[in-house]
Amino acid sequence: MSTSETDPGVSSSDTEGRKELNMHLFNEEYETQYFGFTPKSFSDGVYNSFVDYLYEDVIVLEEYMSQEFNNLMNREQIREAAHKVIPVFTKAFDKAFNKLERYLLENILHIPDNVLLEEDKAQSKQYTERENEVIDEDIKQLKQKILNAKYMNAALKRGIKDIEQVQAHIDAMSAHLDTLNKVCKDAGVPDTAETMKFLTEKVSKMQEMIKKYNRYSKYGVNSTKFNYRYTNYER
Repeated sequence: MSTSETDPGVSSSDTEGRKELNMHLFNEEYETQYFGFTPKSFSDGVYNSFVDYLYEDVIVLEEYMSQEFNNLMNREQIREAAHKVIPVFTKAFDKAFNKLERYLLENILHIPDNVLLEEDKAQSKQYTERENEVIDEDIKQLKQKILNAKYMNAALKRGIKDIEQVQAHIDAMSAHLDTLNKVCKDAGVPDTAETMKFLTEKVSKMQEMIKKYNRYSKYGVNSTKFNYRYTNYER
């Protein structure tokens, strides 16, 4: 329902005027976004600069006339005469500047309604409800992938930590083996690996003999034979 229908005191022309004003304000904001200043403030700045230069030139003119015609006119008369040119120049300039300002605001400092700034092009596409659902689903999947990646990174960090601990143990064992090799070498043992293998085999055989002895003792078997074998083994 339009404003003119809801408020009998507002005419259709008032409504149209308000729409034009809103559109003008919107265009002004858009132009300010692009140029960094309002077009009207630019034209006002140009006009004010002219006025400043005009008054400065009038002062220069006044000083010149005071030097050239001081015998014909006093200082006050010269000032009044110099300032009389201001309205003449201002009237002529206003007429010319109004045309210039209109041209600037309509052709140079104006962004047409069909032009979209680069930073606003992302908003030009209007997505349907289905497209929004697809985008939401993609976002959900990406979030899940991020969580999975974080979990994998945490697992890899734990794995790396475990590997570092194992490597530390290996390094320690390697250092012990180096020390053992040095001791064996100093003791005249020719081959540490062969010696360790020999000792391991001996220990295994002794463990087996102890198991047999315990088994015979459990069933009350005379251990003389076992002792004989054990003694013979030691030989």
